[in-house]
Amino acid sequence: MMMMPILAAVTSASSILLGKDVLTIRPFSSKVDSENLSELCKDVWDGTDYLPNVAPLFESDPSCDFVIMEDKEGTMVAAGNRRNFDEEGNVIWLEAIRVSSRCKGRGIATALMGELIRRSKESGAREVLSCTIQENHAMNKVFTRVEMAFIKTVEWLDFATIKSLPGWAATDVDRNAEHILRALGIEHLVSEEVKMDTWTAVESQEELNSLLLEIKNQGGIGEL
Repeated sequence: MMMMPILAAVTSASSILLGKDVLTIRPFSSKVDSENLSELCKDVWDGTDYLPNVAPLFESDPSCDFVIMEDKEGTMVAAGNRRNFDEEGNVIWLEAIRVSSRCKGRGIATALMGELIRRSKESGAREVLSCTIQENHAMNKVFTRVEMAFIKTVEWLDFATIKSLPGWAATDVDRNAEHILRALGIEHLVSEEVKMDTWTAVESQEELNSLLLEIKNQGGIGEL
């Protein structure tokens, strides 16, 4: 049986001072925050942000500490998740950092990242990691301000190319999406064995961890 890495999430609200503004950080609640989170993320990735859909999973995942930040009027201005990457709690991954478009340039992302890093160190983490695309200059500046060091560049999928394919953009609902390998013209580069691999839908983080462990035990590579 694989043990779930449990992160000690802060269950009550805490406040930080940003200039003259008092900002409150509290755990996300899908019952009361889902609509406001969707509003916060509406302009991210041209309206195709994944965060509103996965927020309930973050909320229920014991390895996560998913929080929102509110101003003194109770308006959501930012959100972010802190994820435990190993069973010992030595490595923390910061992800899904979002700031309201009307609040950018005020240092809110830096304040939120700083608080998440503080909580990670307080919980005993030896490493705090994160990433962003090279074109996200604002977030790269945030990393510098919170004294995170660059490790390396990772090649990633070009989402602009994907969105240009017929049927693959979230707003392109009138055309059928062609198989991704065929649409990109790289079908010949992928072996038939890989194409025939069985994809298994999982319903929870625990089920996913169990499947990854099973793959490793069979001599394969199972990483998230």
